[in-house]
Amino acid sequence: MNIKINRISDIDIEYLENNKFIQNIEIINNDKTVEIYLYDEFIGIKRIISMIVNSINLKDEIEIYTAIFVLLSKILKYDSKVLYDNLDKIKKSSDLRCLISKKAICAGFVDVMEKILQEFGIKSIHQRGISKKMHTVG
Repeated sequence: MNIKINRISDIDIEYLENNKFIQNIEIINNDKTVEIYLYDEFIGIKRIISMIVNSINLKDEIEIYTAIFVLLSKILKYDSKVLYDNLDKIKKSSDLRCLISKKAICAGFVDVMEKILQEFGIKSIHQRGISKKMHTVG
């Protein structure tokens, strides 16, 4: 069974733990793209995002954004080496799975930031693009 959600907070850990028959969680993004996560992946992602959200007790949007940015910079490390790897590793560094591996490329940072901002009711735009130059390794 698959579950479709729009925001991470649309489903809670207790519900997931009581319904282990769930196979995948599909997140419908604002641009109508869909991210599909396995049950175990999503529970790990949900716990990390909940920890981040619960640690921020601010009201001002700029302060919230700054707090999220600082926390993510401590949790995630930029993984430029993955750009030369296989597609599966790139995918795990460019979506919410990067929270589990603790390694991300630009798209991963943006995806996590966007999802956490949604939890605070802050709208953001995820601008996708491709670099014309190779990323720096090191």
